[in-house]
Amino acid sequence: LCAPMVGIMTGSLRDSGVISCLKHFPGHGSASGDTHAGLVDVTGTWQESELTPYRDLIAEGNVDMIMVAHVINRQMGDRLPASLSPLTVSGKLRKELGFKGVIVTDDLAMGAITKQYGFAEALKMAILAGCDMLCLSNNGGGTYDPEMVPRAVKAILQYVENGDLSYDDIHASAERIRALKKKLQQQ
Repeated sequence: LCAPMVGIMTGSLRDSGVISCLKHFPGHGSASGDTHAGLVDVTGTWQESELTPYRDLIAEGNVDMIMVAHVINRQMGDRLPASLSPLTVSGKLRKELGFKGVIVTDDLAMGAITKQYGFAEALKMAILAGCDMLCLSNNGGGTYDPEMVPRAVKAILQYVENGDLSYDDIHASAERIRALKKKLQQQ
């Protein structure tokens, strides 16, 4: 029932020149906590049926972007937040469900990430997981950091130079983003 309604909405947005983004993969509906405040484990409450709308909409080609949640779901085979998990992002979303579009993290300034990982470490982990875009709200802790984006770029470049991140992976993400922009411009 959910997927057809979401399909109508994403199609309408696309027809109006707006990119849509499904969230929060692999499902946040059974979460009892708030990832803004800290880690949330949905292992015991998450159900495979939470993937059905994603599976259906991806199969229809009706998804522009997907945002990955910071929930921990050991049913996916990992103890990492989904947004930092190669098993969830590259494995479940890309390979198993066949999503070829843009994947974005939830805000990396949320407590689920900042209370467990350093800034640069979280950037690297999200990229290694297979995320194309990194959401940085720049309001974590209530203070604005005018150097956040330059620090992120510097950290990512350093990881590429050190061989910790692949230039090819960065390029592939940029190509997916360009393809989405081009698709939108053609409509």
